[in-house]
Amino acid sequence: MSDINKDTNESMTPIETENVSSGVEISMDDIDIQTPEQLTTGQKMKYLFMYPLVTSIIKWSFAVLGLVGLILFIVASVSQDASAALTKGLQRPVTDFFTKIYNAIPISMMEIFIFAAILGILAYLVFIIVRTCQVKGGFRKGGLWMQFFYTLVAVASVFCLLFSMCYGVALNNKPFSSISTYSDTEVTQLEFNETLVYLVDKINNVLARDIDETKSIFFTKDGASKYAQSGRSTDVIAEKLSEAFDNAAEEIPELKGSAVVPKELLLVDLYSLMQIGSIYSPFTGEVNVNTYYTEVAIPVQIAKSMAKQRGFTNDDDASFIAFLVCTQYTDDPYINYAGYFDAYINVGTAVYNQDGGKDLHLYIANALKESAKREVVNYVKNLDSLYGITSDLNFDSSGEKTSTDSYYDLAKLLLVDLRNKVDTGSVTLDDVEPVSYGRYCNYIVNFYNSDTQFQNDVETTYYEYHPDELQTTTPDTTTTDESGLLDTSDNSDSLVA
Repeated sequence: MSDINKDTNESMTPIETENVSSGVEISMDDIDIQTPEQLTTGQKMKYLFMYPLVTSIIKWSFAVLGLVGLILFIVASVSQDASAALTKGLQRPVTDFFTKIYNAIPISMMEIFIFAAILGILAYLVFIIVRTCQVKGGFRKGGLWMQFFYTLVAVASVFCLLFSMCYGVALNNKPFSSISTYSDTEVTQLEFNETLVYLVDKINNVLARDIDETKSIFFTKDGASKYAQSGRSTDVIAEKLSEAFDNAAEEIPELKGSAVVPKELLLVDLYSLMQIGSIYSPFTGEVNVNTYYTEVAIPVQIAKSMAKQRGFTNDDDASFIAFLVCTQYTDDPYINYAGYFDAYINVGTAVYNQDGGKDLHLYIANALKESAKREVVNYVKNLDSLYGITSDLNFDSSGEKTSTDSYYDLAKLLLVDLRNKVDTGSVTLDDVEPVSYGRYCNYIVNFYNSDTQFQNDVETTYYEYHPDELQTTTPDTTTTDESGLLDTSDNSDSLVA
């Protein structure tokens, strides 16, 4: 009898052997895959999804992590309150942790990880293709591609979890306007155009103050500004910006975060072609900078990335926070200049693109200091012709003490001249009611509107150059018109003609 059983077992197929003794696992090497009809559906599924067992468990664990990341992202996406809570309790601590680790590594680890992942997947794909050509049997080939699919799922799951924890949960975060006193509401076209004059005044004042006092802003022969006379100063700028963010966090706690060490992007030629000035890596907390960009762009690019690191992932919010930190929370002249310069480029582009904006933009640029004009031409390609022609709108800075060399005053006088032109119809505005020029521009215009000191300075400066128009009025008969300038009710000449 034993001999009969022995002969029977030897004549049975591997699958039939497993049916006799369920303790034997299916093995690719033991199965004749050339006859897949021998396998039941359950055996096929077991082989495809759970062989080898340990590796499959690890890969399915990665899939579960990816599912957790997806759930976090969905929860944050459907509820702004949940996004704000996850940003504060998860995104910022995790990002700070990664930032402190990767600050110690001098090269861009974001790019290294991306290259490694791509090369690893491609190498594994080549291996699978070669093995597919070597093995026989359709089911065996399918098993190989199932293993490759496992690998893709594992990589995607890790990516999903890290993205959600470090960035995704903050995508629906409350806007900066909701946690600060700064507004992004709609503005009038007059306010929008006046803001460009305001930014010209700020640029002029920073440069004039630097010439008179600090002498820390340098210009090359081609018109580009530099933080120092030689070499790049990215690390110093980043250190100053970290201090500025700490200063800002005393008033707005949400801006508190870790200091960053900016790193040079490895593929700078590629990023330059794509017009990318910097990349914030949420997976490593790194701020990676394109060092081919002109240096005036560096402070805002770094500050913008630092704002995203702190959970303000909306580009308009991050851009305005960068402007605010660069101009209001540091006394470094170059960083101040860079902040106003970036805002001038953005608002100026929008002014230029509106109906009749070309003449208006050139008219306002009349008041811009020559060194800043050359910087604009150097920064924005093809603008050399723009600043080489004359606007149809003329700026007449008349008055006994008028001196167009006084860059402390020039833009203020031009602002009054602009208002006069709007009043007399020389400049026609299409939109009288408030409209949106994009959230970032709205932020800047509302910032200008809130600067009451500047409005007072405009009035003081105008009357300094036009003393014959200044008349004494009593407090009871003095009002303020919509432009923010004094309007006397005793028939005296108004600031606005």
